[in-house]
Amino acid sequence: RTWVLEGNALDIGTGGGYLGIEVAKASNLRVTLFDNVKEQIEICNRNIRQVKMEDRIEAVLGDVHKLPFEN
Repeated sequence: RTWVLEGNALDIGTGGGYLGIEVAKASNLRVTLFDNVKEQIEICNRNIRQVKMEDRIEAVLGDVHKLPFEN
């Protein structure tokens, strides 16, 4: 198996960000938690602060049909 442990990861439809946060903990990935519900992004931000990983995880509000990222 080949595991990706560095680089960037995008968790689309993240909800509270729990999976993406665990991925960040288990790797050196920079993780973006992406959801279209403002309240979920607020939960993500609270969870990111709780694990003190603001330097590697960010939460972004947006529409999956119009991703605000470079290819």
